[in-house]
Amino acid sequence: MASDNGNIVLEVKNLVKEFKAPGSKAVVHAINDVSFELHRGETLGLIGESGSGKTTVGRCILRLIEPTSGSIMYKDMDLMKLSGKELRKLRPDMQMVFQDPSNALNPKMNVENTLLDTLNIKAKLSGEKLDTDAIIKKVLDQVAMEEDYRLRYPAEMSGGYQQRVCIARAICADPTLVVLDEPTSALDLPVCAGILDLLRRLQEELGIAYIYISHDLTTIKYICHRVAVMYLGEFVEVGSIDQVFNTPMHPYSNALMSSVMVPDPTKKAEVVTLEGEIPSPINLPQGCFFAARCPKATEECFKNHPQMVDMGGGHKVRCYRVTSE
Repeated sequence: MASDNGNIVLEVKNLVKEFKAPGSKAVVHAINDVSFELHRGETLGLIGESGSGKTTVGRCILRLIEPTSGSIMYKDMDLMKLSGKELRKLRPDMQMVFQDPSNALNPKMNVENTLLDTLNIKAKLSGEKLDTDAIIKKVLDQVAMEEDYRLRYPAEMSGGYQQRVCIARAICADPTLVVLDEPTSALDLPVCAGILDLLRRLQEELGIAYIYISHDLTTIKYICHRVAVMYLGEFVEVGSIDQVFNTPMHPYSNALMSSVMVPDPTKKAEVVTLEGEIPSPINLPQGCFFAARCPKATEECFKNHPQMVDMGGGHKVRCYRVTSE
């Protein structure tokens, strides 16, 4: 994985997303000042409890939902400033694979027509003349699907093969960026392993950058290069897999990592249990968002909101106790 500036595919700065609460004037603060970079051929994992904002970040980046503010630089283009027509031209280059493949596929379209639909859109937007038959054959081979699957419908395939079709639909557009929103959560473990190996192989062959969203920390550890820990719409820790999994700095990250099962019966797991409730995203705390649940919180934690600090080697953390020590 390259890390020089010439290989930066995506640069997000100060991303904010607010929703109006239904039936009131209240505002839900879904994403709070998120910033990060993503390089070609790199996988960034987003982890955190349900409602932390992981999927919202992915959808905002692709502008499937409109961000409230911030900058999303994609190959030197600010996606926030593009018109609808300009953004549509980039659609083939930025793809998404959803959590439930059975709902992501049109039940009335077979595999061939599903892929043709994407290729025809790409050809129309780019003005290219594509050899669709050759591309479909190549893509099916890339996702390890036999030729006879070409005419099958979603109901005639298992969940694992349905997800392979979704991945094939994404890569047939020759994307640079793919957002993977819990792509294995609906699959059995052996099938999940096959999909993960497929994603890794495709990344090595095609140089695609992934944003991988998941609750499964074991999956994150297997497929990602870096990981960002999210809590209440913001990043509280960012670093390499080794940094965050082996030496977590933020108390919330430490609690998450303690839940990972260790395949060694001689090692006693030290599970960190968090007490209290997640604060409301409508009324955010004045200080650290995690302070009310943190066993190490100080008076300063409740008064002032901490900033992300680079502790060295790209390992960043948002915590007064860590940065002062």
